[in-house]
Order: sequence, then structure tokens, then C-alpha cells
Amino acid sequence: MVEMKIEFSQDDKLGSGGYGLVFRGKFKNDGDCLAVAVKRVLLDKVNANEEKALRELQTHPNIVQLFHCESDMIFRYYAMELCDASLDQLYLKTDDPKKYNGPRPSNIEVFRQLAVGLAYIHSKKFIHRDIKPGNVLIKRPPRQDEETIIKWADFGLSKDVNERGTRTLSGIRGTDTWFAPEFLELITNPLDGVQIRCTVKSDVFVLGLVVGYLFLNGKHLYGNGEIEIHDNIKEKRPIKIGDIKDELCDCNAYNILSRMLEDDPSKRITSQQVVDQLNSRETEYVYDPTNHLDHFLLDPNRIAREEELRRLCALDNSSDLTVKLEQLIKDGIDVNAKNGFGKNALHILCENNLSSGLSDTIKFLIQRGIDVNAKGNHELNALHYLCRNKTNTSFIGAMQTLIKQGIEINTTNKYGENALHFLCGNYSTSNSKEAIRILIQNGIRVIPNGNDPRSILRKNNQLRNRDKKEILKLLDRAALAQR
Repeated sequence: MVEMKIEFSQDDKLGSGGYGLVFRGKFKNDGDCLAVAVKRVLLDKVNANEEKALRELQTHPNIVQLFHCESDMIFRYYAMELCDASLDQLYLKTDDPKKYNGPRPSNIEVFRQLAVGLAYIHSKKFIHRDIKPGNVLIKRPPRQDEETIIKWADFGLSKDVNERGTRTLSGIRGTDTWFAPEFLELITNPLDGVQIRCTVKSDVFVLGLVVGYLFLNGKHLYGNGEIEIHDNIKEKRPIKIGDIKDELCDCNAYNILSRMLEDDPSKRITSQQVVDQLNSRETEYVYDPTNHLDHFLLDPNRIAREEELRRLCALDNSSDLTVKLEQLIKDGIDVNAKNGFGKNALHILCENNLSSGLSDTIKFLIQRGIDVNAKGNHELNALHYLCRNKTNTSFIGAMQTLIKQGIEINTTNKYGENALHFLCGNYSTSNSKEAIRILIQNGIRVIPNGNDPRSILRKNNQLRNRDKKEILKLLDRAALAQR
């Protein structure tokens, strides 16, 4: 019996890829023992295309290496280069044990390495077909003076292509929100018996999506949720491009990304052109009326709809407010768009709206992708603004909704004040004590950075003295407990 060179424990699972599971393991070769990622695939699920691609592409530094393959009676095993994380692990929550906090290149360098790797894949007549953040791996260097490397992984859906970079496919595969528009059209409007012509330029579009995700710190360029993203890709609405235009222009990448995200594959640049333009100084931003990203950003109809969204949130107290907001969002707007004071629709809603359905509208906006923790000018978040809205009778429910939806309760403004300071200075109603109790129960710091709200409360002449004394006692106990 042939001795197996790959060893691993099923308890040390790293994840899954394609049709197999991936474990941390070892590859023994000529007396050496190398730490590897072991991909295990059932024999009847083995993908010959993946193995072929890995063997032909393994010499490139931006592509994960395949060291060895072997089989037993049930499984095929692949000893793969062990990396430290995938791109999506950069944006996990702070307390998630899988979050990657190690060294990484700059955003533009990640972009460059991915483009170089993809151009190599295409030069070898392969199309990846499953580009997404989870298939981009981060490899830390063995020495601190060396560069962190970004690598393409998971070639389970890869196909070889002809000299024109195209191939006929029997069906569409890939991952939910990481599709080029030509694939989305075939998914939503399938035609029986029609063969699908796939092109390497589809990879280029999805690389553009990954680049947007990178610069947006883990958010999708075309929105939130599969339905919204699909609709916006098909309607050419990269609704978050305005959030990163300045940064992209600063590193001469805005024009390149625009050409990668062309709706028509024939107008889209190739992966090699992406590399060439990233290495050129000729990509500095100059306004171009044909640039479709600029066309979206400067569309007066979209801007007017975003202004209408904020206006409704401020002034419309009717029971069908969410119906009106839904129609605006469907027409294609960025729900996170801000006015000249840095306020988005959620900020304006919390600060001004008097509707009894305030909690439901807050939840609606968050579900439609508004950033619950976005800050306006002077670093105020939605909870700050809500605590200035002292006339809304649904204040308590709205506060609880924001907390349940994950708002950072201890966020302070540029003066070091959290929501507690705003409550102590603004509220005169009987629910003030209940609101302060809720904040304390949810972990708000009573004296953040030495900034004591009790001095503000003592100057609040709108509260009855009895209420003021009770709230001061509540704050005293909480401050003592937090020492």
C-alpha cells in the first residue's frame, strides 16, 4: 500500500471550497514536513478543471500553490499553500475570532496584485468564474521586511478558453452577488436551449466588484442584499461609488475601475490592460462626460430623489411613510447619501420625525442598507440625533430599536459627548429617566474621557426638581459602578 504524504486532523477544519472541505494539515516530502491546507473532495466530485488550472498556474506568486495530489478509495486530497486569511476576514466584527488583524498591503497594492494574478490566469487561457472576497487569500511573509502577498484561490469553477478568451457554458455558476451583468441577465431571463458564451472580461467586471468591496471596507459597491445588488448591476447603478471616488482618484484608480465596470463586455478593458494602466501615470482623474460612474454620480434625477428621501424622513409623519421611501429606493438611490451637513436619512429621521411609527421606519431604513453607525458633521450618530428629538412620543421605542440594530452606544462626538450628554441637556419629559436607565443598562459610559453629563443635567431647567434628583441618583450609582 502506498504511503500517504498528506496528513490532517478532521478537527482542524479551515473551511470549505468547491465540493470539498479544507483542513489544516501537513505534507511530507523527502524528509521535509510542510504546513499546508488540505482540500478533501469525494472522488465522484473531483473537478478535473480545477486540478488542471492549479497545475498550470502554480508558479505565479499571486496564485495559491498546489504541492501534491493523492487519493484513497473515497477521497481525492490536495496539499495546498497555507495562507493566513481570506479578504472577507478583514471586515468581520472586532470580537470575531476569525477576524484578520495582521499585516496587509495598501488597497491599491491589493488591487495591483489581484490584477496581475488575474492577467496571468487569463494569459494561460483560463477563466476563474468564481471571483469573490472569500476566494482572495492573504499570505503573511516569513520575515517582517518582506511583503504580504495576495493570492487567488478556489478554481473549482474555472474553465479553459479559446484564443479569443471565450467559452461556451452549459449553465451559470458562481456566487450570489458576484456576477457580471451579462451573467445576471441570463440568470433572470433564462432561455431554453440557448448556449451561454462566457468571456474572461466577466472576470474583470467581478474583480471591479471586489476592488469596490476593498475600498468600501467590506461593503458591496452596488448595494445591500442580493435583490438590490442584482437590480443595481442590471440598471448600472453603483450606488456607493461616491463614497470612494476621492480615494480612488488619489491613487489614480477611478478611471480604471470605471472601465472595468462597463456594462458591455466589448467596451470593458482586459485584465492585462488593468495591469498596464495601474502601472501607468496616465490614469490621473480628468472629468470625462462619457464616464458612466461620473454619469451616475452627477445624475440630477438621482440627486433629487436622494433629497426627497431626506425631506420625507424629516417632515412626513404619515403611516405610509415606508411605502413612499420604498418607491424612492426602488427607483435607484443611495440610501446613505448625505446632505451638506453630513446627515443621512436616518440622522434626519431621528432628529426630526414625529411619527408614532418612528421605530418601524428606523428598522426599514437599516434593512434597506443604511449605515446605522454613520456619523454626520461633528461626529454625531443617529442616537445623538434621536436624543435631540425631544418632542417624539415614540422616543423610547426608537432608542431600543437603534440599540437592537447594533448602533454603537458609546460613540462620542467631537466634543467627547455621548448620547447621555444629549439626553441630560435636552429632555424635559417624564420618559427621560427611563431613557437614561435603558442607556445605562446597555453599557453606556456615564463619564466618557472625564466628560461628566451630570453637570449638564444640573443646568437643565426644563426638568422638574424631583425628576432631576432621581436621575442624578441613577447616574451617581452607574458612575460608581463603572469605576
